Amino acid sequence: MKSYPGEDKVKRLLLNHQWDDAKRLLEEVFTVSDTSGALNDLALICSRTGEWKRALELMELAMKKPDRDIRTDVNYFYISELSGLNRSRGEDARSRVLELKVGDESYEPKLSIVMRTFNRGALIKEAIRSVFEQSFKDWELIIVNDGGDKDVEKTLESIWDRRMVYAYARHSGPAGSFNVGLRLARGAMLGFLDDDDYVYPDHWARLMSHMERHPESNAVYSDINLVWLDLKTGRIKRIKSHQAGEFKREKLWTGFYLMNLLTMVIRRECLKRMPGFLEGLRSAVDWEFMLALSHYINFDYISKPAGELRYWEGLSQVGKRSVIDRNHQRNLVLYYHGITPFYRFTLGKNTLDEKFLQLLDRLLQKYPELMRGLEMRKLLNEHPYSVFYQLGSELLKQGNKQEARQCLHCARALAPKEIKVLIKLLWSYLG
Repeated sequence: MKSYPGEDKVKRLLLNHQWDDAKRLLEEVFTVSDTSGALNDLALICSRTGEWKRALELMELAMKKPDRDIRTDVNYFYISELSGLNRSRGEDARSRVLELKVGDESYEPKLSIVMRTFNRGALIKEAIRSVFEQSFKDWELIIVNDGGDKDVEKTLESIWDRRMVYAYARHSGPAGSFNVGLRLARGAMLGFLDDDDYVYPDHWARLMSHMERHPESNAVYSDINLVWLDLKTGRIKRIKSHQAGEFKREKLWTGFYLMNLLTMVIRRECLKRMPGFLEGLRSAVDWEFMLALSHYINFDYISKPAGELRYWEGLSQVGKRSVIDRNHQRNLVLYYHGITPFYRFTLGKNTLDEKFLQLLDRLLQKYPELMRGLEMRKLLNEHPYSVFYQLGSELLKQGNKQEARQCLHCARALAPKEIKVLIKLLWSYLG
């Protein structure tokens, strides 16, 4: 893509999230320069400001320009997908509730904890027990069964509490079930817990105390422990402590575990600005929700583990999504929020050189399906070889050796001195 007049100023505006100002400037540029670069950048900004039809029209024009390159192709793919994405945020979520059981309809809790569940009757009891063991007692636990089997109801019968709410709803996916819970919440504060995770006894007491002492705060989060367990024995196989650190909006672009919903409390009034989770996504819904909230609020941080984000090895529903599907969903989030590296000038720390673009072009010509699998957030603050290396490593784990080797060869071409790339490449032939 050729450069266009004023692109340095456009980049500064975008880095400062001044979308409307960048759009006005590019509209002026467009009258004198309709290169693929100008069309490409204006289309990406239009998608960020919700003008999906116009964004797609601009990308279609950009695709016809002689100076287009692989960036145009990738952008056209994602803008096309986003133009048809379900962008609702649970406005009709309450109507999806088919059965509802409320422990005490007159109860007015301070904290509403939303728990989604789907065919996890064997695991949910320990997650609920961790709520019962909280030193903070003024909560309600809203359990949303996302159209799964009803084995969970047998567990709930044996431990039912007046502070519990159970909703059986039509299946609507991870975002949809969260939105059902949000519409049922009665507390001034909101917390979250999945049915296979675990919170430590003082977690919500610490966060609620912070919010009471700081009425100006909209949200607070803390650290988390990542725990891998054997499904059959319950034995802990590995623990990794994740220290989230102080909130910086830019870290959300690249750090998938900067914050986790389990660690967080937000004021319910924030839903007036951001009503819920984006229902068109199949995964990365919590990350998108925090990105969306970050446009309106800041987050306070407390340095102490909230609980355990658990990975049950042997559970078919956990961790089995393909790398291509996972990265595809994350890329949709980046494009939805305008945080894409494929502007004419790129965003983030890197300037994408011609060699990277040529390697990417050759790879996608040979394996066009890999366009969905590029983890493009890595281009925002890591060396470009990491995009190829990450995808190649994950494909190798899944047994896709041919595609993995091609990705790893691209990584080695960009970073010939990186020993881990060479080792992984050799392993793809010998392993």
